[in-house]
Amino acid sequence: MYGENKHTAADNAAQADKQAAEQNEVRQARLNQILAAFRERLFPYKEEIQPWFASYDERQDGHCSLERFSEMIDELLNNAQFEAEPGDKELLMESFHDPDHVDQTRPQSIVVLDEALFG
Repeated sequence: MYGENKHTAADNAAQADKQAAEQNEVRQARLNQILAAFRERLFPYKEEIQPWFASYDERQDGHCSLERFSEMIDELLNNAQFEAEPGDKELLMESFHDPDHVDQTRPQSIVVLDEALFG
């Protein structure tokens, strides 16, 4: 009677896992929509965009700071004439964060974004 009910705790954990999985599916679907819209609008300008990406890659290592990546995402959202929904920028920022990069002052992966957009 006292303490935690193991059955209730297991049910609660299973429900939380299910909700997290559903939320991840929704977020992945939205990310795919954003990237598809960017590809559609930006692919014809690929030759101009890749040097623009390089301008954010000051150390030529395929990464940039969180602040610079944020600026780049803002420009992409504005210049691609994309109808952003609340949370889209944050989703992009999270999706291209590189937690394994040695220099964590530059954790955003331009290389992965470029690959996601232009293959």
